Amino acid sequence: MADQAQEKSARATSSKRRPKNAVVVIHGMGEQAPMETLRSFVEAAWMNAPWQARSNEPRTWSKRDFVTQSFETRRITTNYDIGGKRTDFYEFYWAHMMQGTKFSQVLAWLKRLLVRGADRVPPAVKAPWVAACSAATVIVLLPFVVEILRRENAPGSPFAFYLGFVAAASTIWYYVRRYLAGRVLAEVVGDAARYLTPAPPNIAARSMIRGAGLDLLKTLTKRDDYDRIIVVCHSLGTVVGYDILSLLWGDINGKIKHSVTPKSAALAAIEAASADLRARPDDRDALMAYRDAQRAYFDDIHHVAKDVWKVTDFVTLGSPLTHAHFLLVDDGQRLMRSEEEELDSPRLQRWWQQLDSVTLAVAEMFRARAAQRELPLCPPLPEHTDSFTYDPKTGEGEVPHHAAPFAPVRWTNIYAPRNNLLWGDVIAGPVAPLFGPGVKDVALCGDAAKSFVAHTKYWATGFGDQEHLEALRAAINLLDDPEIDAWARHAKEVARLAETAAPAPSGGSG
Repeated sequence: MADQAQEKSARATSSKRRPKNAVVVIHGMGEQAPMETLRSFVEAAWMNAPWQARSNEPRTWSKRDFVTQSFETRRITTNYDIGGKRTDFYEFYWAHMMQGTKFSQVLAWLKRLLVRGADRVPPAVKAPWVAACSAATVIVLLPFVVEILRRENAPGSPFAFYLGFVAAASTIWYYVRRYLAGRVLAEVVGDAARYLTPAPPNIAARSMIRGAGLDLLKTLTKRDDYDRIIVVCHSLGTVVGYDILSLLWGDINGKIKHSVTPKSAALAAIEAASADLRARPDDRDALMAYRDAQRAYFDDIHHVAKDVWKVTDFVTLGSPLTHAHFLLVDDGQRLMRSEEEELDSPRLQRWWQQLDSVTLAVAEMFRARAAQRELPLCPPLPEHTDSFTYDPKTGEGEVPHHAAPFAPVRWTNIYAPRNNLLWGDVIAGPVAPLFGPGVKDVALCGDAAKSFVAHTKYWATGFGDQEHLEALRAAINLLDDPEIDAWARHAKEVARLAETAAPAPSGGSG
């Protein structure tokens, strides 16, 4: 009770100060320990970037977390940045909610993903699909090969040595397979298999995770000591974060009431920027203009509906959402007639132009769900003409529709391009081709991105360059700089790496 009274007193005092940033970090799949992700993240995002802090002296303190009501997690708070603002870092820890995964659940999920014709495999995942199918074939056939050799070759035959070698290899593989099944597949991949499969045994865990994340963001939104929330997610946590943001927006969008006579400048600007971006999806200037318009629209929401929405940025690192067209939906299902007609409607003709023909076909169900506004896009699908707002006939103005969280929320997706299967990130990739040209996809090019299994190294330190860390800091943008200023340091680091990698000009013969 004394601790809670102290916290209330601190909040009352802090309300007289400048509000802080709240950064919510959502970890990925696997047997994560509480605070394991958050501590290393804060070290990379704040402590190793002294230029952000006042007097170039970044500091942090680990305090009791009264928001999540967990005794296992802490709130890490910083000293003042150069703009006179502080940041609190929180971890949304959900690993304990996904326990007891069975190997059979993983196999059923993998079967749905892998057992398909080659014409249903998008080019982006062709190599991993071939490798996974080959490995599965070896696992199934190796015992039969050993048994055939044992029966056909006597101990003194020329094949005896080979038989012994294969038998030994089979025994070793048996124990390796048991380890993979128990440790890697069930405990790590199992999180993805269950969260991404809406089957009866998984519903309770999926609901518990989403509900806890939703409560966390709602609590932070209600607090008057925060005026900005940044959601940063890694791996499977990016799917969790996407779901939570979608649910949270669906709870509050009806409270945002815009006057249409006259229409606010910010609303008109983001509608115009959205239309321009849909017309020029590959134009960097159009994307920059849209992201600046998103930030202005966020301020407009705060003006018309104070304290109902505080999330400004959604940052995904190593996200499997690049494969959302067969992970978030069952691409093997057939569309209903109404869904087919919806996909043929003129208002969707500007969408998904960047997809190849195979991926476009596989993504039919994803596109249908997005068209029905079950899956929010960036920019939002327009309600009519270029507007994502509509009149609910209450006489209080227009409201944004329920699938428009990425009107005020900037989405930055950072990934390490895959190279030779195990170098780079085999899980991640660009998400803009599926979710819309308003997503800023950032393909890393530094040492971290080129390392072995880069999926776990998005905020790792100790590499020869800082390119991946500069991208991370630009994306969370603690100083809330304009788009071009926020990414200036990353652009310089990329230019430096390109100049270093460029071959030196050969000297003339004279």
